[in-house]
Formats: sequence, structure tokens, C-alpha cells
Amino acid sequence: SPASAREKGWETYMLVLSHSDYIDLDGTVFRTDDQAMVEGRAAARKLGNVELEILDFPTKQIPYDFHVVEAIEAPLRRIKPDVVLTHWPHDTHQDHRATSLASISACRYFNSILFYEPMTPSGRSYSPFRPQVYVAVSPEALQAKRESLLAHDSQYKKYGDIWLDAVI
Repeated sequence: SPASAREKGWETYMLVLSHSDYIDLDGTVFRTDDQAMVEGRAAARKLGNVELEILDFPTKQIPYDFHVVEAIEAPLRRIKPDVVLTHWPHDTHQDHRATSLASISACRYFNSILFYEPMTPSGRSYSPFRPQVYVAVSPEALQAKRESLLAHDSQYKKYGDIWLDAVI
């Protein structure tokens, strides 16, 4: 997590491809654009001094195309990261899957890209996830992660403790 990275003295940068508003099939609004932006920025602050950039691709419709690849590649060229973390490409959530594939393409000139396991309720995998890298996480970093997740009030209201349990 960014909190663990910050503890190790790494600079962290987070790129979110959509505002992450959410409207259910029946029209129920779980999270507006404005609410998602406020929650996302509050969550990033809980992780420490994390640079956060939020792009404007459509929620639930992020394509895997050159527009997204180039949008990811632009900050990569500027930042020149040592490590990139992104979604597992076999995630059942279409936005997570497209983001992963676009990230892989955008990272073609970088050596280290790591995937994180999809966790219920926000995603699942149709292909076994086989972790190959393990990182010790301090109790303080776990607490920062928990506080960050709780800053996403709309997500917590939607899923409850199962959401926290899946990530922490």
C-alpha cells in the first residue's frame, strides 16, 4: 500500500482513471462524481503525502484503447517509477481489467509491474491469482489503510465490514 511505501521512504503517486461515481441498474445513486472525488482525495491524505491524479474516463466503461494507455503513460514518463502496482488482469470487474491491460501496455518501457489480487466484494478472479511477492506491512500502515478505506464512506455504506476485511 502507499502507506507501507511511504514508511520505506518511497515517493508515491496514485492514478485513478475515473471519478468513480456509481449508479445502480435501477437508477439508485450510491455515489456522485463530487462525492467520489471528495472521498478519494480524503482517502489519499490518510495514506500520507501521496500525489493523486484523477482522470475523467467514464465509470463502468473504461476502454482498453490507446487513449487510456497514453493517459497512463504520460505520468509514467514524467515520474519514471521503479515499481508500478495495478489490478490483476483477470479481475471480473470490467474497469479493473481494462485498467490492468492498459497499465501493462503503458509500462512496456518499465521493468517492474506488480498486480494485486482482486478481493470480494469489489472484484473477483476467473483465473487463479498466484502471488509471487510478499511485503511485510506494519501495524501503522495497516491502520492508515483502514482509515483510508473508511474515508470512502459511500463504499463502506454499500458493502460494510466485508469490504474492509477483504482489503485489510
